[in-house]
Amino acid sequence: MGQNILFVLFFISSWGYIIYRLYKQQKNSPLILIFYAALITKTLAGFLHAAVFFFYYREGDLIAYHHDSIVLAKYALKHPLRFLEFFIWNTYIPLPDLENFTIYNQPRALLMLKVNSLLYLLAGEEIILVILLLSTLSFWVTWLFTNELTSWFPNHKWEAYIAFLFFPSVLIWSSGINKECYALISIYGILWIVFRWKRLGINLNKEFLGGILLLFVFTYWLFQVKSYYFIVLGLCLGGWGIGEYLYKTSLRLNKPWIFPLLSIGIFLFFTIVFFSNSYKDFSFLGISQTIIKNHNVNYILSSSQGLIHFYKVGKEAFITLSPTLESFIVNSPLALISALYRPFVWEAHNKLQLLAGIENLVILLVSLQAIFLLFTSKIHVKNIFLLVFALIYIILLAILLAFSFPNLGSLNRLRVSFMPFFLYLLLIVVLPIWRTWWQAFQKRKQVVT
Repeated sequence: MGQNILFVLFFISSWGYIIYRLYKQQKNSPLILIFYAALITKTLAGFLHAAVFFFYYREGDLIAYHHDSIVLAKYALKHPLRFLEFFIWNTYIPLPDLENFTIYNQPRALLMLKVNSLLYLLAGEEIILVILLLSTLSFWVTWLFTNELTSWFPNHKWEAYIAFLFFPSVLIWSSGINKECYALISIYGILWIVFRWKRLGINLNKEFLGGILLLFVFTYWLFQVKSYYFIVLGLCLGGWGIGEYLYKTSLRLNKPWIFPLLSIGIFLFFTIVFFSNSYKDFSFLGISQTIIKNHNVNYILSSSQGLIHFYKVGKEAFITLSPTLESFIVNSPLALISALYRPFVWEAHNKLQLLAGIENLVILLVSLQAIFLLFTSKIHVKNIFLLVFALIYIILLAILLAFSFPNLGSLNRLRVSFMPFFLYLLLIVVLPIWRTWWQAFQKRKQVVT
Protein backbone atom coordinates (compact mmCIF):
# COMPACT_ATOMS: atom_id res chain seq x y z
CA MET A 1 0.00 0.00 0.00
CA GLY A 2 3.02 2.29 0.60
CA GLN A 3 4.01 2.50 -3.08
CA ASN A 4 0.56 3.77 -3.99
CA ILE A 5 0.12 6.18 -1.09
CA LEU A 6 -0.88 9.10 -3.33
CA PHE A 7 -3.57 7.03 -5.02
CA VAL A 8 -4.88 5.85 -1.67
CA LEU A 9 -5.00 9.39 -0.27
CA PHE A 10 -6.87 10.56 -3.35
CA PHE A 11 -9.28 7.64 -3.06
CA ILE A 12 -9.95 8.24 0.64
CA SER A 13 -10.44 11.95 -0.06
CA SER A 14 -13.04 11.13 -2.74
CA TRP A 15 -14.88 8.84 -0.35
CA GLY A 16 -14.72 11.50 2.38
CA TYR A 17 -16.17 14.07 -0.03
CA ILE A 18 -19.14 11.80 -0.76
CA ILE A 19 -19.75 11.30 2.97
CA TYR A 20 -19.50 15.07 3.54
CA ARG A 21 -22.00 15.83 0.79
CA LEU A 22 -24.39 13.25 2.18
CA TYR A 23 -24.05 14.66 5.70
CA LYS A 24 -24.49 18.25 4.49
CA GLN A 25 -27.74 17.31 2.73
CA GLN A 26 -29.19 15.56 5.79
CA LYS A 27 -27.71 17.28 8.88
CA ASN A 28 -30.91 19.27 9.58
CA SER A 29 -33.27 16.52 8.47
CA PRO A 30 -35.56 14.77 10.98
CA LEU A 31 -34.51 11.55 9.23
CA ILE A 32 -30.86 11.88 10.24
CA LEU A 33 -30.97 8.72 12.41
CA ILE A 34 -32.45 6.70 9.53
CA PHE A 35 -29.77 8.15 7.28
CA TYR A 36 -26.93 7.04 9.55
CA ALA A 37 -28.47 3.62 10.18
CA ALA A 38 -28.96 3.02 6.46
CA LEU A 39 -25.43 4.19 5.60
CA ILE A 40 -23.84 1.94 8.22
CA THR A 41 -25.89 -1.13 7.28
CA LYS A 42 -25.19 -0.58 3.57
CA THR A 43 -21.45 -0.37 4.22
CA LEU A 44 -21.48 -3.47 6.43
CA ALA A 45 -23.52 -5.29 3.76
CA GLY A 46 -20.76 -4.63 1.24
CA PHE A 47 -18.19 -6.29 3.49
CA LEU A 48 -20.56 -9.15 4.32
CA HIS A 49 -21.12 -9.73 0.59
CA ALA A 50 -17.35 -10.03 0.08
CA ALA A 51 -17.00 -12.31 3.12
CA VAL A 52 -19.64 -14.70 1.72
CA PHE A 53 -17.62 -15.17 -1.46
CA PHE A 54 -14.15 -15.29 0.09
CA PHE A 55 -14.91 -17.44 3.15
CA TYR A 56 -18.08 -19.39 2.24
CA TYR A 57 -18.24 -19.92 -1.54
CA ARG A 58 -14.43 -19.57 -2.00
CA GLU A 59 -15.09 -18.98 -5.71
CA GLY A 60 -17.30 -16.87 -7.95
CA ASP A 61 -17.39 -13.62 -9.92
CA LEU A 62 -16.23 -11.40 -7.06
CA ILE A 63 -13.04 -13.38 -6.47
CA ALA A 64 -12.30 -13.47 -10.21
CA TYR A 65 -12.90 -9.70 -10.53
CA HIS A 66 -10.73 -9.07 -7.47
CA HIS A 67 -7.83 -11.12 -8.84
CA ASP A 68 -8.02 -9.79 -12.41
CA SER A 69 -8.50 -6.18 -11.29
CA ILE A 70 -5.27 -6.37 -9.30
CA VAL A 71 -3.47 -7.85 -12.34
CA LEU A 72 -4.70 -4.98 -14.53
CA ALA A 73 -3.94 -2.35 -11.87
CA LYS A 74 -0.34 -3.57 -11.67
CA TYR A 75 -0.12 -3.51 -15.46
CA ALA A 76 -1.46 0.06 -15.52
CA LEU A 77 1.30 1.23 -13.18
CA LYS A 78 3.99 -0.28 -15.41
CA HIS A 79 2.42 0.54 -18.81
CA PRO A 80 0.00 3.47 -18.37
CA LEU A 81 -0.32 4.30 -22.10
CA ARG A 82 -1.06 0.70 -23.08
CA PHE A 83 -3.59 0.45 -20.26
CA LEU A 84 -5.25 3.65 -21.52
CA GLU A 85 -5.50 2.17 -25.03
CA PHE A 86 -7.01 -0.98 -23.56
CA PHE A 87 -9.44 1.04 -21.42
CA ILE A 88 -10.71 3.16 -24.33
CA TRP A 89 -10.35 0.93 -27.39
CA ASN A 90 -10.29 -2.62 -25.94
CA THR A 91 -6.80 -3.05 -27.36
CA TYR A 92 -5.57 -6.55 -26.61
CA ILE A 93 -2.86 -6.80 -23.99
CA PRO A 94 -1.23 -10.15 -23.12
CA LEU A 95 -2.00 -10.95 -19.50
CA PRO A 96 -1.44 -14.66 -18.84
CA ASP A 97 -2.21 -14.22 -15.13
CA LEU A 98 -5.88 -13.34 -15.72
CA GLU A 99 -8.23 -15.80 -14.03
CA ASN A 100 -10.95 -15.18 -16.64
CA PHE A 101 -8.90 -15.77 -19.80
CA THR A 102 -11.99 -15.44 -22.06
CA ILE A 103 -12.70 -11.89 -20.85
CA TYR A 104 -12.24 -10.38 -24.33
CA ASN A 105 -15.19 -12.43 -25.58
CA GLN A 106 -17.45 -11.11 -22.80
CA PRO A 107 -18.17 -7.39 -23.44
CA ARG A 108 -20.13 -6.82 -20.20
CA ALA A 109 -17.60 -8.60 -18.02
CA LEU A 110 -14.80 -6.72 -19.79
CA LEU A 111 -16.46 -3.37 -19.04
CA MET A 112 -16.87 -4.36 -15.39
CA LEU A 113 -13.21 -5.39 -15.24
CA LYS A 114 -12.08 -2.06 -16.71
CA VAL A 115 -13.97 -0.02 -14.13
CA ASN A 116 -12.96 -2.30 -11.26
CA SER A 117 -9.30 -2.23 -12.28
CA LEU A 118 -9.37 1.58 -12.36
CA LEU A 119 -10.90 1.63 -8.87
CA TYR A 120 -8.28 -0.84 -7.63
CA LEU A 121 -5.56 1.32 -9.15
CA LEU A 122 -6.85 4.42 -7.35
CA ALA A 123 -7.33 2.43 -4.13
CA GLY A 124 -3.80 1.05 -4.08
CA GLU A 125 -5.16 -2.43 -4.83
CA GLU A 126 -6.99 -2.48 -1.49
CA ILE A 127 -10.32 -4.28 -1.81
CA ILE A 128 -11.58 -2.76 1.46
CA LEU A 129 -11.39 0.74 -0.02
CA VAL A 130 -13.10 -0.34 -3.25
CA ILE A 131 -15.96 -1.96 -1.33
CA LEU A 132 -16.25 1.12 0.87
CA LEU A 133 -16.55 3.47 -2.12
CA LEU A 134 -18.98 1.29 -4.12
CA SER A 135 -21.23 0.65 -1.12
CA THR A 136 -21.30 4.36 -0.25
CA LEU A 137 -22.03 5.35 -3.85
CA SER A 138 -24.80 2.73 -4.03
CA PHE A 139 -26.25 4.07 -0.78
CA TRP A 140 -26.10 7.67 -2.02
CA VAL A 141 -28.12 6.97 -5.18
CA THR A 142 -30.55 4.68 -3.31
CA TRP A 143 -31.09 7.38 -0.67
CA LEU A 144 -31.77 10.03 -3.33
CA PHE A 145 -34.32 7.83 -5.10
CA THR A 146 -35.98 6.70 -1.86
CA ASN A 147 -36.44 10.25 -0.67
CA GLU A 148 -37.80 11.29 -4.05
CA LEU A 149 -40.27 8.41 -3.82
CA THR A 150 -41.37 9.58 -0.37
CA SER A 151 -41.94 13.06 -1.84
CA TRP A 152 -44.39 11.46 -4.26
CA PHE A 153 -46.04 9.32 -1.60
CA PRO A 154 -45.40 11.00 1.80
CA ASN A 155 -47.81 8.67 3.60
CA HIS A 156 -45.65 5.66 2.76
CA LYS A 157 -42.19 6.68 3.96
CA TRP A 158 -41.53 3.66 6.16
CA GLU A 159 -42.61 1.31 3.37
CA ALA A 160 -39.94 2.85 1.13
CA TYR A 161 -37.22 2.81 3.80
CA ILE A 162 -37.80 -0.85 4.67
CA ALA A 163 -38.01 -2.03 1.04
CA PHE A 164 -35.10 -0.06 -0.43
CA LEU A 165 -32.75 0.58 2.50
CA PHE A 166 -33.11 -2.17 5.10
CA PHE A 167 -34.37 -5.43 3.55
CA PRO A 168 -31.57 -8.00 4.18
CA SER A 169 -31.10 -9.71 0.79
CA VAL A 170 -31.51 -6.44 -1.11
CA LEU A 171 -28.84 -4.87 1.09
CA ILE A 172 -26.31 -7.68 0.72
CA TRP A 173 -26.59 -8.46 -2.98
CA SER A 174 -26.68 -4.81 -4.09
CA SER A 175 -23.51 -3.77 -2.23
CA GLY A 176 -19.83 -4.09 -3.00
CA ILE A 177 -18.19 -5.46 -6.13
CA ASN A 178 -20.88 -7.06 -8.30
CA LYS A 179 -22.94 -6.32 -11.40
CA GLU A 180 -26.16 -5.91 -9.43
CA CYS A 181 -24.64 -3.07 -7.42
CA TYR A 182 -23.70 -1.24 -10.62
CA ALA A 183 -27.08 -2.02 -12.22
CA LEU A 184 -29.12 -0.80 -9.23
CA ILE A 185 -27.09 2.41 -9.08
CA SER A 186 -28.16 3.02 -12.69
CA ILE A 187 -31.80 2.01 -12.16
CA TYR A 188 -32.25 4.15 -9.04
CA GLY A 189 -30.36 7.01 -10.68
CA ILE A 190 -32.61 6.98 -13.76
CA LEU A 191 -35.76 6.79 -11.63
CA TRP A 192 -34.57 9.56 -9.29
CA ILE A 193 -33.99 11.94 -12.22
CA VAL A 194 -37.24 11.07 -14.03
CA PHE A 195 -39.38 11.28 -10.87
CA ARG A 196 -37.77 14.56 -9.86
CA TRP A 197 -38.33 16.13 -13.27
CA LYS A 198 -41.92 14.95 -13.32
CA ARG A 199 -42.62 16.32 -9.82
CA LEU A 200 -40.83 19.67 -10.09
CA GLY A 201 -41.06 20.27 -13.82
CA ILE A 202 -38.22 20.95 -16.22
CA ASN A 203 -36.35 24.25 -16.01
CA LEU A 204 -33.42 25.06 -18.28
CA ASN A 205 -30.74 25.62 -15.66
CA LYS A 206 -27.53 24.05 -14.39
CA GLU A 207 -29.41 21.42 -12.40
CA PHE A 208 -31.30 20.31 -15.51
CA LEU A 209 -28.12 20.11 -17.59
CA GLY A 210 -26.45 18.13 -14.81
CA GLY A 211 -29.47 15.82 -14.75
CA ILE A 212 -29.18 15.28 -18.51
CA LEU A 213 -25.53 14.31 -18.13
CA LEU A 214 -26.25 11.96 -15.21
CA LEU A 215 -29.19 10.42 -17.06
CA PHE A 216 -26.95 9.71 -20.04
CA VAL A 217 -24.30 8.10 -17.81
CA PHE A 218 -26.84 5.96 -15.90
CA THR A 219 -28.64 4.93 -19.09
CA TYR A 220 -25.46 4.08 -20.99
CA TRP A 221 -24.10 2.07 -18.07
CA LEU A 222 -27.34 0.14 -17.55
CA PHE A 223 -27.55 -0.66 -21.26
CA GLN A 224 -23.96 -1.93 -21.31
CA VAL A 225 -24.11 -3.96 -18.09
CA LYS A 226 -27.72 -5.22 -18.09
CA SER A 227 -29.35 -4.52 -21.45
CA TYR A 228 -32.58 -6.38 -20.64
CA TYR A 229 -33.03 -4.32 -17.47
CA PHE A 230 -32.65 -1.25 -19.67
CA ILE A 231 -35.29 -2.47 -22.14
CA VAL A 232 -37.86 -3.41 -19.49
CA LEU A 233 -37.32 -0.19 -17.51
CA GLY A 234 -37.44 1.95 -20.66
CA LEU A 235 -40.66 0.34 -21.86
CA CYS A 236 -42.32 0.80 -18.48
CA LEU A 237 -41.25 4.43 -18.04
CA GLY A 238 -42.30 5.25 -21.60
CA GLY A 239 -45.64 3.51 -21.18
CA TRP A 240 -46.25 5.28 -17.87
CA GLY A 241 -45.55 8.71 -19.32
CA ILE A 242 -47.61 8.22 -22.47
CA GLY A 243 -50.44 6.56 -20.54
CA GLU A 244 -50.74 9.49 -18.13
CA TYR A 245 -50.64 12.01 -20.95
CA LEU A 246 -53.32 10.22 -22.95
CA TYR A 247 -55.47 9.77 -19.84
CA LYS A 248 -55.40 13.50 -19.09
CA THR A 249 -56.15 14.19 -22.74
CA SER A 250 -59.08 11.76 -22.69
CA LEU A 251 -60.51 13.54 -19.64
CA ARG A 252 -60.44 16.86 -21.47
CA LEU A 253 -62.05 15.25 -24.52
CA ASN A 254 -64.58 13.40 -22.34
CA LYS A 255 -63.44 10.03 -23.71
CA PRO A 256 -63.80 6.73 -21.83
CA TRP A 257 -60.82 5.69 -19.69
CA ILE A 258 -60.24 2.59 -21.80
CA PHE A 259 -58.79 4.78 -24.56
CA PRO A 260 -55.41 5.44 -22.87
CA LEU A 261 -55.03 1.77 -21.92
CA LEU A 262 -55.49 0.75 -25.54
CA SER A 263 -53.01 3.46 -26.51
CA ILE A 264 -50.46 2.05 -24.05
CA GLY A 265 -50.87 -1.36 -25.65
CA ILE A 266 -50.28 0.16 -29.07
CA PHE A 267 -47.21 1.99 -27.74
CA LEU A 268 -45.72 -1.21 -26.33
CA PHE A 269 -46.48 -3.12 -29.54
CA PHE A 270 -44.77 -0.60 -31.79
CA THR A 271 -41.83 -0.29 -29.38
CA ILE A 272 -41.29 -4.05 -29.50
CA VAL A 273 -41.62 -4.03 -33.30
CA PHE A 274 -39.07 -1.19 -33.48
CA PHE A 275 -36.53 -3.05 -31.39
CA SER A 276 -37.19 -6.29 -33.25
CA ASN A 277 -36.48 -4.68 -36.62
CA SER A 278 -33.66 -2.38 -35.48
CA TYR A 279 -31.57 -4.69 -33.31
CA LYS A 280 -31.21 -8.37 -34.07
CA ASP A 281 -30.40 -9.22 -30.44
CA PHE A 282 -33.67 -7.57 -29.29
CA SER A 283 -35.97 -9.43 -31.66
CA PHE A 284 -38.11 -12.21 -30.20
CA LEU A 285 -35.84 -14.78 -31.81
CA GLY A 286 -32.70 -13.05 -30.53
CA ILE A 287 -34.03 -12.63 -26.99
CA SER A 288 -35.43 -16.16 -26.83
CA GLN A 289 -32.17 -17.68 -28.07
CA THR A 290 -30.19 -15.69 -25.49
CA ILE A 291 -32.57 -16.81 -22.74
CA ILE A 292 -32.30 -20.46 -23.81
CA LYS A 293 -28.49 -20.24 -24.03
CA ASN A 294 -28.20 -18.75 -20.53
CA HIS A 295 -30.76 -21.23 -19.19
CA ASN A 296 -28.99 -24.28 -20.59
CA VAL A 297 -25.53 -23.18 -19.39
CA ASN A 298 -26.82 -22.50 -15.86
CA TYR A 299 -28.87 -25.69 -15.84
CA ILE A 300 -25.94 -27.91 -16.85
CA LEU A 301 -23.48 -26.33 -14.40
CA SER A 302 -25.85 -26.41 -11.39
CA SER A 303 -26.87 -29.09 -8.94
CA SER A 304 -30.32 -30.54 -9.65
CA GLN A 305 -31.37 -29.80 -6.06
CA GLY A 306 -31.18 -26.02 -6.53
CA LEU A 307 -32.80 -25.72 -9.94
CA ILE A 308 -36.11 -24.66 -11.44
CA HIS A 309 -37.26 -27.60 -13.57
CA PHE A 310 -39.50 -26.10 -16.25
CA TYR A 311 -42.01 -28.07 -18.27
CA LYS A 312 -40.76 -29.45 -21.56
CA VAL A 313 -42.98 -28.07 -24.31
CA GLY A 314 -42.41 -28.78 -28.00
CA LYS A 315 -39.79 -30.79 -29.85
CA GLU A 316 -37.19 -28.02 -29.82
CA ALA A 317 -36.58 -28.22 -26.07
CA PHE A 318 -32.98 -29.29 -25.45
CA ILE A 319 -33.25 -29.47 -21.66
CA THR A 320 -36.54 -28.01 -20.46
CA LEU A 321 -37.24 -24.68 -22.14
CA SER A 322 -37.56 -24.23 -25.88
CA PRO A 323 -37.33 -20.93 -27.83
CA THR A 324 -41.04 -20.87 -28.62
CA LEU A 325 -43.81 -18.58 -27.43
CA GLU A 326 -45.82 -21.60 -26.25
CA SER A 327 -42.99 -22.81 -24.00
CA PHE A 328 -42.54 -19.36 -22.43
CA ILE A 329 -46.27 -18.89 -21.82
CA VAL A 330 -46.72 -22.34 -20.24
CA ASN A 331 -43.69 -21.89 -17.94
CA SER A 332 -44.28 -18.23 -17.01
CA PRO A 333 -46.33 -18.94 -13.83
CA LEU A 334 -43.62 -21.27 -12.47
CA ALA A 335 -40.95 -18.73 -13.39
CA LEU A 336 -42.80 -15.92 -11.60
CA ILE A 337 -43.44 -17.95 -8.42
CA SER A 338 -39.82 -19.14 -8.37
CA ALA A 339 -38.40 -15.64 -8.78
CA LEU A 340 -40.60 -14.16 -6.06
CA TYR A 341 -40.72 -16.90 -3.42
CA ARG A 342 -38.11 -19.64 -3.97
CA PRO A 343 -36.17 -21.33 -2.58
CA PHE A 344 -38.80 -22.46 -0.10
CA VAL A 345 -37.63 -23.40 3.39
CA TRP A 346 -37.93 -27.14 2.68
CA GLU A 347 -35.77 -26.74 -0.46
CA ALA A 348 -32.78 -25.44 1.52
CA HIS A 349 -29.63 -27.58 1.47
CA ASN A 350 -27.22 -25.21 3.20
CA LYS A 351 -27.23 -22.31 5.66
CA LEU A 352 -27.48 -19.56 3.04
CA GLN A 353 -30.40 -21.29 1.33
CA LEU A 354 -32.09 -21.68 4.71
CA LEU A 355 -31.77 -17.94 5.38
CA ALA A 356 -33.10 -17.21 1.90
CA GLY A 357 -35.96 -19.66 2.48
CA ILE A 358 -36.94 -17.96 5.75
CA GLU A 359 -36.89 -14.56 4.05
CA ASN A 360 -38.98 -15.92 1.17
CA LEU A 361 -41.47 -17.39 3.64
CA VAL A 362 -41.92 -13.94 5.16
CA ILE A 363 -42.44 -12.44 1.69
CA LEU A 364 -44.98 -15.16 0.86
CA LEU A 365 -46.96 -14.61 4.08
CA VAL A 366 -46.98 -10.85 3.53
CA SER A 367 -48.11 -11.42 -0.08
CA LEU A 368 -51.01 -13.62 1.04
CA GLN A 369 -52.09 -11.00 3.57
CA ALA A 370 -51.85 -8.28 0.92
CA ILE A 371 -54.01 -10.29 -1.49
CA PHE A 372 -56.59 -10.86 1.26
CA LEU A 373 -56.67 -7.14 2.09
CA LEU A 374 -57.02 -6.20 -1.56
CA PHE A 375 -60.22 -8.26 -1.77
CA THR A 376 -61.64 -7.24 1.59
CA SER A 377 -60.64 -3.58 1.98
CA LYS A 378 -60.99 -0.40 -0.01
CA ILE A 379 -57.53 0.73 -1.05
CA HIS A 380 -57.16 4.08 -2.78
CA VAL A 381 -54.69 4.11 -5.68
CA LYS A 382 -53.19 7.55 -6.19
CA ASN A 383 -51.43 6.88 -9.51
CA ILE A 384 -52.95 3.96 -11.42
CA PHE A 385 -50.58 4.14 -14.39
CA LEU A 386 -47.48 4.17 -12.20
CA LEU A 387 -48.84 1.14 -10.33
CA VAL A 388 -49.66 -0.74 -13.55
CA PHE A 389 -46.22 -0.24 -15.03
CA ALA A 390 -44.48 -0.98 -11.73
CA LEU A 391 -46.27 -4.34 -11.76
CA ILE A 392 -45.33 -4.90 -15.41
CA TYR A 393 -41.68 -4.16 -14.56
CA ILE A 394 -41.70 -6.57 -11.60
CA ILE A 395 -43.51 -9.41 -13.39
CA LEU A 396 -41.66 -9.16 -16.71
CA LEU A 397 -38.19 -8.91 -15.15
CA ALA A 398 -38.94 -11.71 -12.66
CA ILE A 399 -40.00 -14.07 -15.44
CA LEU A 400 -37.06 -13.19 -17.71
CA LEU A 401 -34.54 -13.71 -14.92
CA ALA A 402 -36.07 -17.02 -13.83
CA PHE A 403 -35.98 -18.29 -17.42
CA SER A 404 -32.37 -17.20 -17.93
CA PHE A 405 -31.02 -18.26 -14.53
CA PRO A 406 -32.83 -21.38 -13.25
CA ASN A 407 -30.25 -21.76 -10.47
CA LEU A 408 -32.12 -20.58 -7.35
CA GLY A 409 -28.93 -19.34 -5.70
CA SER A 410 -28.09 -17.09 -8.63
CA LEU A 411 -31.71 -16.01 -9.00
CA ASN A 412 -31.88 -15.02 -5.34
CA ARG A 413 -29.02 -12.56 -5.97
CA LEU A 414 -30.26 -11.27 -9.33
CA ARG A 415 -33.80 -10.53 -8.18
CA VAL A 416 -32.65 -7.44 -6.24
CA SER A 417 -33.34 -5.60 -9.52
CA PHE A 418 -37.10 -5.90 -8.93
CA MET A 419 -37.61 -7.18 -5.37
CA PRO A 420 -37.45 -3.76 -3.61
CA PHE A 421 -40.30 -2.50 -5.80
CA PHE A 422 -42.35 -5.61 -5.08
CA LEU A 423 -41.75 -5.26 -1.34
CA TYR A 424 -42.70 -1.58 -1.45
CA LEU A 425 -46.06 -2.37 -3.06
CA LEU A 426 -46.73 -5.16 -0.54
CA LEU A 427 -45.88 -2.96 2.43
CA ILE A 428 -48.15 -0.17 1.19
CA VAL A 429 -51.03 -2.62 1.50
CA VAL A 430 -50.15 -4.37 4.78
CA LEU A 431 -48.30 -1.78 6.87
CA PRO A 432 -51.39 0.30 7.72
CA ILE A 433 -53.13 -2.76 9.19
CA TRP A 434 -49.94 -3.65 11.12
CA ARG A 435 -49.95 -0.14 12.58
CA THR A 436 -53.59 -0.60 13.60
CA TRP A 437 -52.78 -3.90 15.30
CA TRP A 438 -49.80 -2.35 17.11
CA GLN A 439 -51.87 0.60 18.35
CA ALA A 440 -54.59 -1.77 19.58
CA PHE A 441 -51.95 -3.85 21.36
CA GLN A 442 -50.49 -0.74 23.04
CA LYS A 443 -53.95 0.37 24.22
CA ARG A 444 -54.73 -3.08 25.61
CA LYS A 445 -51.35 -3.08 27.35
CA GLN A 446 -52.10 0.29 28.97
CA VAL A 447 -55.48 -0.94 30.17
CA VAL A 448 -53.90 -4.01 31.78
CA THR A 449 -51.20 -1.97 33.53
